[in-house]
Amino acid sequence: MGTETTPVRILRHGDIMAALNMAACIDAMEAAFTAYASGLAELPVVIQLDVPERGGEIHVKAGHLHGEGSYAV
Repeated sequence: MGTETTPVRILRHGDIMAALNMAACIDAMEAAFTAYASGLAELPVVIQLDVPERGGEIHVKAGHLHGEGSYAV
């Protein structure tokens, strides 16, 4: 295995809003839910991490559409 690294990319709210098209996002979500209902997607259990000293919590979610070359976390 190689030791290639990819730098972490931090996106702020404005970056995300500029990069996304709401209609396309809705279409993608519909396709993803349809794939999941058809058994063509994997959605592991949500990881929840409480952060009591900050009065908050973190939820880590992920998914993968079979046959696609990427995944989301």
